[in-house]
Amino acid sequence: MNPRTTKQSRDNTANKFCCNNSGLLRPTAAGLAMTDSYQHMKFREIKIKNKESGFTLLEVIVGIYIILMGLGGSLSLITYVLANSSASVNRVIAANLAQEGIEIVRNMRDLTSDTGGQPGWVYWFSCNCGPPDGDWRAQYDDTGNLAIDWDRYLLFDASAGLYQYQTGTETPFKRKIHVQRLASGVEAIVTSEVSWTEKGRAYLVKADSRLWNWR
Repeated sequence: MNPRTTKQSRDNTANKFCCNNSGLLRPTAAGLAMTDSYQHMKFREIKIKNKESGFTLLEVIVGIYIILMGLGGSLSLITYVLANSSASVNRVIAANLAQEGIEIVRNMRDLTSDTGGQPGWVYWFSCNCGPPDGDWRAQYDDTGNLAIDWDRYLLFDASAGLYQYQTGTETPFKRKIHVQRLASGVEAIVTSEVSWTEKGRAYLVKADSRLWNWR
């Protein structure tokens, strides 16, 4: 062992402790100061470690805010998608109802037979059988004249899967059929409009067709 190292160790021990009258070792003032300094350094080290390993209140608040903003955006997107899905379904139904209105009038024309020596088209076109110019109401099984009170809600018969005016659950759809005969005598314009309101917004789907004297 190095004599110098051994001497330094004895000197350090002597600086920290001294003998009292009983011959027992007790810490010196220098030893106590060194011990306090060491404990203070350990306390600062522990405090710094705790500060570096935790989160501040501001960081927690910012994290919660970011999460809530993300959830809010997701909920808004889901609500938007669901609302548009409902509107898309109603548009498809309205488009089919509008086309059905055209087909109802076409069937009336086709089912009009020759009467009183007049061809079916002439008889239908002359307003003796077909509807006059104006706005009308009709449902899928109508074969005669159209009804004038078109401003009524269509009913849905779930058992038959059909829209009509007699029985069923009321729907938001109204259908108006407009007929206009042209002066040529061989052509008529038929327009079918289906309207409804959804969440305070009005919608309209329109279909039109030209009927000719095909006979």
